[in-house]
Amino acid sequence: LRDASGEVTHYIGVQSDVTERRTAEESLRAANRALELAGERMRRSLDAAARIQRALLPTDLPRPEGVRFAFGFRPSDELAGDALNVVWLDDARLGLYVLDVSGHGVPAALLSVTLSRFLSPAFDRSCLLTPVPGQPLARAITPPAEGAGLLNQQFPMDAATAQYFTLLYGVLDVRLLHFRFVAAGHPPPVLSHPGSPPGLVAGGGLPIGVVESATFAETRLDLGPGDRLFFYTDGVTEARSPEGHEFGVETLLARVADTRGLPLQAAVDAILAAVEAHCGDSGVRDDVSLLATEIAPPA
Repeated sequence: LRDASGEVTHYIGVQSDVTERRTAEESLRAANRALELAGERMRRSLDAAARIQRALLPTDLPRPEGVRFAFGFRPSDELAGDALNVVWLDDARLGLYVLDVSGHGVPAALLSVTLSRFLSPAFDRSCLLTPVPGQPLARAITPPAEGAGLLNQQFPMDAATAQYFTLLYGVLDVRLLHFRFVAAGHPPPVLSHPGSPPGLVAGGGLPIGVVESATFAETRLDLGPGDRLFFYTDGVTEARSPEGHEFGVETLLARVADTRGLPLQAAVDAILAAVEAHCGDSGVRDDVSLLATEIAPPA
């Protein structure tokens, strides 16, 4: 084609179209590469955060004479809102906790990591130990209900995020075999006596952070040889099958009974395997945590 002056214009128009197309393709490739790099950075950050969170799990459980511990932890995503631990409070008493932050992903994980610090006796502002007046270096064990109250004051629910958490925290005296615990909005523990069907331990209260003036009550158990206690998050009982059926409390009690003859860690592993099998190929949709303790039976 030629314009009024007789110059060729078609070739120039085609060249212009090709140049614009190449420029657009290069821009698209650059944008895709930028997204890939951003995704890689995000994955690295999530992996690093997940490693930090896993590092807060117990790596070497306490081994007091005559008492055993075991746990299982199955996050539904890279980061979890669950946390658990067993920590020495003095030479005869241990603190045990399982907590579950509402929601998922980064916000829930950040709060669970923060809470792990407040539930560590090594932290200056620990809710597990209370300064003794007049003794600057001394700290007394905080009763579980008071510890829950301190956390309730420290972590009020944020109205913008509606974020709160449930907590089961107790103090086990490994000499006297007394266990005092508080269940703040958390599923009740399962107690299994030798030769008897397992059952739920009564007790409960509001989740932490929901009501500013909330008070919390303690439950005390006197344990004996062969007794087993299981603490878990609702990701266990609320795990759903592909058809939408929950794993449920009754199934949990049945699995605790079925695994009675197994060593404690093997029993925990078998229960979690049953939860995962119940969920099928879709996998768990919520974090699944289980912490167990056993008083050794007579030799």
